[in-house]
Amino acid sequence: MRVIKFLFPALWVCLGFFSVSLTWVAISREPVPAEKIISGGFPFIELLGVLIAGVLIRATRERPRILILALVWLIPGYAGWSLASGESLMPLRDWIPDPAIEFLSNYRLILSLLSILPLFWLGQLRVVGALLVEVLPCFLMVLAYPFVPLMIRTSGRADFDPVLLRMDQWIFGGVNPHFWISARMQPWLTEWFAFCYSLYGALILAVFGLLILSDRKERLRQFVFRFTLILAIGYTCYALVPVQGPVFTLAFPEPMDLRYLQGVKEALMDRARIERDCFPSLHTALTVLAWGTLLNHSRRLAWVFSPFAFTVPVACIALRYHYVVDVLVGGVLVGAVLWITRSNKKRRQGESPA
Repeated sequence: MRVIKFLFPALWVCLGFFSVSLTWVAISREPVPAEKIISGGFPFIELLGVLIAGVLIRATRERPRILILALVWLIPGYAGWSLASGESLMPLRDWIPDPAIEFLSNYRLILSLLSILPLFWLGQLRVVGALLVEVLPCFLMVLAYPFVPLMIRTSGRADFDPVLLRMDQWIFGGVNPHFWISARMQPWLTEWFAFCYSLYGALILAVFGLLILSDRKERLRQFVFRFTLILAIGYTCYALVPVQGPVFTLAFPEPMDLRYLQGVKEALMDRARIERDCFPSLHTALTVLAWGTLLNHSRRLAWVFSPFAFTVPVACIALRYHYVVDVLVGGVLVGAVLWITRSNKKRRQGESPA
């Protein structure tokens, strides 16, 4: 009974997804191409850093000096892990002196341990452990992303790009929306789209930080459940409806040139991107989920992120990663997950004793 109680809804989603996906790959006669698995630590390092920083801020609200001391160690510790693993700070490598990179990379473990000493002193390590359990499903589902190509390959299904392109043209009255947008793109607009598309994870991390700071366990668990369910459904759709995306299937007359953010986009998105991860657009789904959560908990912060959040779905199309149908289905996916989780919440409230 204790095990069943521990398995809160998001963990049930993880168990279900891993059970189905592993069975799917196991019964397939296709060889498993290990070279298709893309390793990486993003966003594990970022999410763990936000979690520790949130607990630190909560525990040191009346002791700002301790917070400052902890952040002095935490920030360079995070930088060391990120630079060593080639993750989110990779675009900054050219701006950081080599001796500093070597120092941060070599001593990242010591810096990280120093940053959590205040948590040990304040008796907050148990709180960090409890929060890690709450966000564990997110770690597990992000960990599953590099293995999704195994599901796609073993599904043996043909690409659906021609079908989605015809649907896009039907929606726009016979006009190819991708060529139409490409012909009207401006350099500054391309840079803005690349910025929002590459850094959409910052919005998700902001939501995690807000929920951790607010110390509302039930709301954090609800967001984790929705986040996990969206990824599980999205990964499954990648295998059932494999789609390469317009950037690989259409011959655009205009090149996609980025003067300032090409390195950022390649480091944060292109380098770790798997094949055929288009239908549905999880960029759209997770951005809408995160912004909606912000709107419910902090309207001021939600409006700050509004230009960013509203740009991401358009950027998915303008940067040629997704078809219009991908983005629309991403929005439908969010709506379906919200309906499922709200129905589940009402059912549990109805079952609870008065």
